Amino acid sequence: MIVKYERYTPSNRVGAPAIYAIDGTCRASRCDNALIVTTSSFSPDTLRPELGPHAC
Repeated sequence: MIVKYERYTPSNRVGAPAIYAIDGTCRASRCDNALIVTTSSFSPDTLRPELGPHAC
C-alpha cells in the first residue's frame, strides 16, 4: 500500500494530477492499494470516470 499525504489549504484542492501520479507510482511498484490523505478536499476533476472506480 502506498499512502500520499497532501497538505493543502482549503482553497487549494487536490486535483487529478495528484491522482495520476499516485496511480503511476502504484502501478510501477506493483502495489494493490493507494490512498491520498489531505487537509483540504478534492477538486471536481478528480471525479472523472477515467480516473477509475475508486477515485474520490
